[in-house]
Amino acid sequence: MNVPKTFAAVVLAAITMMIVTSTFAPSPAFARSRRHHIVRIHHHLPCAVSAAHMHPGTVIHGKVSYYDTPQLDARGKQFRPKKKTVAMRCVPLGSWVRIKADNGRSVIVKVTDRGPYVRGRIADASLGTAKALHKVPEGVFPARIEIVWIPGDTHIDDGRG
Repeated sequence: MNVPKTFAAVVLAAITMMIVTSTFAPSPAFARSRRHHIVRIHHHLPCAVSAAHMHPGTVIHGKVSYYDTPQLDARGKQFRPKKKTVAMRCVPLGSWVRIKADNGRSVIVKVTDRGPYVRGRIADASLGTAKALHKVPEGVFPARIEIVWIPGDTHIDDGRG
């Protein structure tokens, strides 16, 4: 009589483990065609700053990478690698941020996509942004990202106080 309960418990534990370890992830071809599924698979990656503490002037330090693969962004629009944009997991879409690379160069860009989905990185810059920062050969580089403007906020932090 105890066998069915034990079997059900083992099956439930196995299914839970598969979900937790993302073994139910779609094939790479399916994931590329359905970008919103990638977001769900990687929702466990933490944000660098909680949404409650995000406002103009908030600074995030970490590693930034760049990407240049043509694809649809989180808004469903075509991503253009030559434009100066950035993908961030937790900063609202449409926000403007200042990225300052470790070489002293900085650029103000718009958040147009979600990402990166690699642990330890805070943003994915477009190729245009990476070129403006002179960071194309490196691929991944340390940077400081400051939120300049968030949609719905009337204050713009232009760095002058």
